[in-house]
Amino acid sequence: MMQPPDQAAHSTDGLAPFFSAGLIRAPRRPGCVGAIDRWDLLRLLGSGGMGAVFLARDSSDPAGAAVALKIMQPGLAAVPQAVHRFITEARHTAALQHPRILRVLHAAAEPAPFYITPYLRRGSLQHALKPGVPMPWRDALAILADVSDALDYAHGRGIIHRDLKPANILMDDDGRPLLCDFGLVRTVFNDSIVDVGRTVPEGTAPYMSPAVAHGQAEDTRCDIYALGAMGYELLAGHPPYRGQTSADTVRQIIAGPPPPLAKLDPQLPAPVVQVVQTAMARELRNRYATMADFRADLLAVLDGKPPAGVGGASAGRHGRWLIPAAAALLLALIVGAWRALSTHPDEPTPTPRVIARSSPQAQPQPRPSPSTRPTPPGSVGPAPSATSTPAIRNPLASAAPARQITLPAFPGPIINGGDPNALQKLPPGAIRMAKMEGFPPAPVLHLGDRGRKLYVGAATGIFLLDPDTLTLSPTTWGKDVDAGSGLFVSPGGDLALTLSVAEPRQLTLWDTATGQPLHRITPDRTGSLGIFLNPDGQTATILRFGKNEFIDFRTGRSWRGPGHPIQAGAVTPDGKHELIADERGVQLRRLADGFVVWTDGGCHLPTVRLDAAGTRGVVASVGAVKVYDLMSGRVLLAVTGSKGSPKCAISADGHRLAVAGARTVVCFDIDAGTILCEYQHEIPHNQLGYTQSVWLLGDGDRVLTIYAGIAVVWQVPRPPGR
Repeated sequence: MMQPPDQAAHSTDGLAPFFSAGLIRAPRRPGCVGAIDRWDLLRLLGSGGMGAVFLARDSSDPAGAAVALKIMQPGLAAVPQAVHRFITEARHTAALQHPRILRVLHAAAEPAPFYITPYLRRGSLQHALKPGVPMPWRDALAILADVSDALDYAHGRGIIHRDLKPANILMDDDGRPLLCDFGLVRTVFNDSIVDVGRTVPEGTAPYMSPAVAHGQAEDTRCDIYALGAMGYELLAGHPPYRGQTSADTVRQIIAGPPPPLAKLDPQLPAPVVQVVQTAMARELRNRYATMADFRADLLAVLDGKPPAGVGGASAGRHGRWLIPAAAALLLALIVGAWRALSTHPDEPTPTPRVIARSSPQAQPQPRPSPSTRPTPPGSVGPAPSATSTPAIRNPLASAAPARQITLPAFPGPIINGGDPNALQKLPPGAIRMAKMEGFPPAPVLHLGDRGRKLYVGAATGIFLLDPDTLTLSPTTWGKDVDAGSGLFVSPGGDLALTLSVAEPRQLTLWDTATGQPLHRITPDRTGSLGIFLNPDGQTATILRFGKNEFIDFRTGRSWRGPGHPIQAGAVTPDGKHELIADERGVQLRRLADGFVVWTDGGCHLPTVRLDAAGTRGVVASVGAVKVYDLMSGRVLLAVTGSKGSPKCAISADGHRLAVAGARTVVCFDIDAGTILCEYQHEIPHNQLGYTQSVWLLGDGDRVLTIYAGIAVVWQVPRPPGR
């Protein structure tokens, strides 16, 4: 949200379109330029492509503090997709509670799409920059460190900003930055706003990574590149690329790297140049894996220490000649171990069945990056540091397909569209449907009791969703429990694990019979992909984008595991393995020592689910869904050609798979490799566009989907002979 300093325009020039579109009403009192809802608009602060920003005050409190009100541009307010994006920006920003992220105080879609934030007099970082004048490197790195802290927090909640630039960084009265403008936000949990098939780059040209400039979707590391590019600008006095037009700039990004900072300013310390260059590395393998790694190096340089760079500082210049020999020896040892672990002499190796929606899309090859470390006595995971271990590509996971079935092409996703009476009639195949009143805007869902109970966690409490009535009811033990960042309920339902969203973040173990906390601990850092309680009821694992965190409630001790950047993952019910996935590969890893049991090709924007026994797992990603036998790594079923990044679910017994897109639900018999049912629907996405979810209930005879707060239960026919 742009908030220029006080010398911004006071005139009413350019307001006529807002009045004519009915977005702004005539002023209620002298000295104002207009009104919207209960807010008096004092003056126009600035205007951009998405909206205009006004200085405003609550009419019910004339002496109250002035705020900034952002309203959509009239031409966009009539476009449903634009309204969806605008409200999504407000929703995501409101869910992020961090001292370096600009707070959203109020948001509404009527009478016009707008939201309210605090007013900052100093304006944006862009206004503080002087063209051609570099910023002192200590000041620049301090700003980058603050922004990286905010982004690390957002990434930990699955939020990717995608439009980092100085204009989207506001400065508070103390001269510290606040991150704002989440208008191009994407979530790694497959928000309906995502269009991964887009070929036109989105963002601001000088700060795009090469992949984004090519029109490709990228994970959290696109924010790392953009923040590095912003650091380049602070240190050089100009952006890294300066084309005459945005198209020229994009062509320059694709053509090659920008002029080296060291040549532009030979006086810059080498560690400063190294940190920015690592963040802006064109290849993902050379870029920081997580925002936390980037921030750690920024703080190290500010503290006069050398940066660790990619992969840490474990390999010195004089020791690099040892790596090839050591890797070869380790590879030989691990191949033998893997064969012993995954080979079943009496069991034939089945070839995977492949079901294709359209043309199969090639999956990127993995880049091995696992690590191991001896485990301290009594630990549930590896110790804090690690040594590298080569990953083993699993030949069973990429065996030639035995069957290919082409499904009919389904229509693309709809937003604020479809049949206006869609909620008044059941789609084909649906048993019941209801709009979920009181459904949390950003819920944490957990399927327990072998697929019979769906728990809904939020900052305001823990609820049960009844699939027979599609109603929410508070649990007796979790009425006021903050489970906004994580929820896990033990198979027996006697214990629950929650991770709060409010600060200070707390991981709490609950006795569900009494509703009393048994243990409480503050995790080492914020953000998680999921929390998992081990069968002993005393130890837990927090999956993270960078390094997992392991908790022992008996001692109150926590520690980090080896670094392994991931986009999605799950821990097996016995607490011994994790199935993780990102662009580098799909891996099954032992938690005790980080040993990689097997690995398969990489995937883009994945989600991961396991069956109740932890014997089978499914990984859904852009263009492909695979079901794995976890012990051997065999691909039991492959579904290719799906558009976008679908949601998936596997039944508690591991025999059925459900895949849901924006307008489709398809169920499969995993063992037979057949389609059990395929449904299309016209359920509209509302303006809030809540993340869609899919769950197979019970033994897989019903599918529950949630689209924009609309819950639907679908019937799944039983396969012949069962």
